[in-house]
Formats: sequence, C-alpha cells, structure tokens
Amino acid sequence: MLSSAANKALADDQEGLELFNKTQEALESPKSRRNEFAHHIWCLAPEIDGGICLIKPNDIINMDTSFEQIISRRISEVTRVDMVSVELINKKDVMVYRDNDLKSEVERALKSHELMRLLLLCFHRTGNLVRKTRKKSRAQLTEALKF
Repeated sequence: MLSSAANKALADDQEGLELFNKTQEALESPKSRRNEFAHHIWCLAPEIDGGICLIKPNDIINMDTSFEQIISRRISEVTRVDMVSVELINKKDVMVYRDNDLKSEVERALKSHELMRLLLLCFHRTGNLVRKTRKKSRAQLTEALKF
C-alpha cells in the first residue's frame, strides 16, 4: 500500500522513487527483527552461559504441555523472563543473544530510524526550511544507504 502511494506521488520524480524503494529495501530486515523482538518469547536457559534466548511462540507451543503455563504467565507478567531448557526445543529454532549482539541490534535500529528521518525530510512537500534542505537530505540519504 505504501509502495503504491509512493509510485503515484513520485510518478514525476524517478530519482526520488528509486531512493524511496532503496530505503524500503534497507528497512525490511530491521522491521523483521523488530517484529521478532516484540512478538517472540525471551527466556533464559541454564545451558546457555552469558546470553538470553529468543524463541518463536509456535516452538514453545510445540513443546511439552507444561510450558503452556509459561505462555499464560508471559501474557500477564510482561517483564518476567522465564527459565526454559533448550534441550526441549530444536536448537536451530533458538536464537541466542549476548551483550554485543544486542548492542549491534540497537545500532541497526538507530540507523533505521535515521533512514526514516532522512526519507521524511526528502519528500515532505511543505515548509521553507524543508524545501531548502530537500536536496541536501537526498544526498545524506543516498550516503546513509551505503552502510
């Protein structure tokens, strides 16, 4: 839907449309990661030293039925981090994050935020200040997309 609107709004601005599309592509992976962080289940596992685990909800549901209690607790106690044994889950379905991994994800999120800010500056259609900075913003966005 957003792409359709951009195609229509930028029909006379091929360079702008290309920049929009490249930005959307660059934001796809961070959007996916954000969804995983928000909707999957965080837990600790005794077998994993120095890291926290992120598990798809379906993988927890497919485990022993006793873990249904964990899921219901997670709904009411959002800040609670549960202990689970990764031995009960297919290890390929467990994502382990350590301190450096999480710092990298924060950096990616901040870069994504900056891309969105620049994208908005590039295509905002009103305001003297914005009109004066639009060309500069396009150059900045083009440079930011090189990461």
